Amino acid sequence: MKNYFKSFRVIVVTLTFLGFNYVNAQVSDDLATTSDSYSINVDQSSNSAQLLLFTQYNQHWKIHNSNSSLIFKFNDANLNPSITMRTDGTMLFSSTTRQMINLYNTEYGIGVQSNTQYFRTNQNFAWYRGGIHSHSELNNGGGTTLMTLEDNGDLTVSGNLGLGVNDPTEKLQVNGGSLYFNGESQGIIIDAAGYKRIGIMKYWGREAGIWRVANQDFEFGRVGSTNDIKNGSGATVDMAIEGNGDVFINSRLLVGDQTPIANTIAHFDGRVYISEEGGTEEGFSTASGFKYDDYLLWVEEGIVSLDLALTELNDWPDYVFEADYELASLEEVENHIKTNGHMHTMPSADEVQSQGLSVKDITQRTVRTVEEMTLHLIAQEKQIKSQNDLIDDLMKRLEKIENARY
Repeated sequence: MKNYFKSFRVIVVTLTFLGFNYVNAQVSDDLATTSDSYSINVDQSSNSAQLLLFTQYNQHWKIHNSNSSLIFKFNDANLNPSITMRTDGTMLFSSTTRQMINLYNTEYGIGVQSNTQYFRTNQNFAWYRGGIHSHSELNNGGGTTLMTLEDNGDLTVSGNLGLGVNDPTEKLQVNGGSLYFNGESQGIIIDAAGYKRIGIMKYWGREAGIWRVANQDFEFGRVGSTNDIKNGSGATVDMAIEGNGDVFINSRLLVGDQTPIANTIAHFDGRVYISEEGGTEEGFSTASGFKYDDYLLWVEEGIVSLDLALTELNDWPDYVFEADYELASLEEVENHIKTNGHMHTMPSADEVQSQGLSVKDITQRTVRTVEEMTLHLIAQEKQIKSQNDLIDDLMKRLEKIENARY
């Protein structure tokens, strides 16, 4: 069996000088060639005492009391304070920047850098409430894990996290600030049951937006509660984007203006362009002639409708029937056609091709042409009737002459 006990030689010397009591003790074991020495002195005038320890390796220890504090000094030529314990329970680790406390080894400790206090770990940090010590990694020993910071940087908080908020009521609650995400393929993912189907994301080559996985519906709506969004009872879907891209709107659509027009489901305050996929997209300003910039709807391939109504048609061609209207004669019409290749009331084919035409304009032109032709028909009808009456009268006279001869 090993001998764990050794014999020691102790030499004690006591000296009183100028009111100080000095006790010097020299201690060595039987096998040592040099001895460690210890000295104790008491200052009776100031009620202070100190313990000095000098090892054979010239390492210095000093423990003394001063100003109601217990000061520990070690291995310093000037014996500057290393640790000070005060009667109020506080502890001071001098003013040197270093790692003051090593827990287990230097890879686990607490220290001070320039303007920085740090906590060091080789693996994880953990905060527990209750329980007992366990040697296992991240084992709360039967207590409650409040927070962990793992070696890969993952931070897990078991309760609510408040930024600028006392007693937060939600998992993350922010007051007086914003959440900022910098980088690609990053953002906020909102979903349940472990899925990642909808999020506010930023992707490479794309702008930030609300994104969803394929075939996933997305809804905008409101709940029945007036002050608690978490209460989903009485929810109403105001708008939905179906998985195939179809958009459903439950009420009116207002674009460019928040004042709806009565009895409408859509109000566009501005120009609207409708084109076919892969169409030419001529636009409002590519054609000349008519002021297309003043028009509000462009439909590239045309409109199919059972009816079309025009309002506020000023200068309707009923002026053709007024007494002072100068009706072009059919001869004039004929000469205009021969000269210009179109009726005097209609635009030419070249004009229509280069400038287009409006429904209002062509309607007025058509009505004017019909009314002018109607006046000519009426005049011809009168002329034909007059000529028929004359023919009837001549036929009667001719019949009398024929009868008189026979």
